[in-house]
Amino acid sequence: MLIAPISTLFPSPPSVPLVMLAVGFSLRFQLPRSDIGALTLGLGLKLLLLPMLVWLGSSLVGMEGQILQTNVLETAMPAMITAAVFAIAHNLAPRLAAALVGYGILLSMFSLPLWAWALRHLA
Repeated sequence: MLIAPISTLFPSPPSVPLVMLAVGFSLRFQLPRSDIGALTLGLGLKLLLLPMLVWLGSSLVGMEGQILQTNVLETAMPAMITAAVFAIAHNLAPRLAAALVGYGILLSMFSLPLWAWALRHLA
């Protein structure tokens, strides 16, 4: 049995800018109307609902302070570019995947400071 070297399983550092460039070229700020509902649902879940649920769940198990803040803020981060790369590579709604990353990054510039404020003042 031949085992592949670990360097072949993960992208090498020089390929990271190329991947980011490829995803950047995939970004379209005009989506078909059929994708707007999925985009809204995906962004709403990722940037709003999931952090709320994690905050609630983390509080229920006794997390507090920086651990709670880190847990919620990590959950509130936008969608991973790696997930979009795989979706685009396998032709799984490539425009939607790129839009989720692109719009997610833009919206998280507003939502993350709001989550940080809420955690600081309400937790």
